[in-house]
Amino acid sequence: MKRQFLPLLSILVIMACNQNGTHDATVVPDVDSAAAKTAIMDLDRQYAQAFLKGDSAAISAFYTADAQVFPPNIPAGDGRFMGSMTTAIPKSGITVFRLTTDAVSGIGDQWVETGNYELGDSSKTMDKGHYLVVWKKVGNDWKMYRDIWNSSNPMAAK
Repeated sequence: MKRQFLPLLSILVIMACNQNGTHDATVVPDVDSAAAKTAIMDLDRQYAQAFLKGDSAAISAFYTADAQVFPPNIPAGDGRFMGSMTTAIPKSGITVFRLTTDAVSGIGDQWVETGNYELGDSSKTMDKGHYLVVWKKVGNDWKMYRDIWNSSNPMAAK
């Protein structure tokens, strides 16, 4: 089985490269990386503010029309699903939502952001964890195309 896998893997690698052995990235528009990073970090601040307000329309607007959201321990949804989840935030006691970007990288109209989040009130942290967002340029705006996060809190005992 392993002997059959290696030739197949080689063929896939060759097919993924163009004739000179490099990945062809010329089909996507050029984007200034510093400008993309700055825009994404600014959007994170706006997102956190809308989240704390429970503003479902604002949260939904951060996502592309074909976005997918992957919350922990519940089925995947879309941007509207995320917006509807957000409406409960003001009643939950959460008053602090921090997004800390670790890295932003990409090419053209798609960029990946990784980082950490923290949710809580003024006295304690209720949840913290990691996130990964694929941002996509739609017109002149950056929108979330894929959004996944995972809690670092220990799982509850059964």
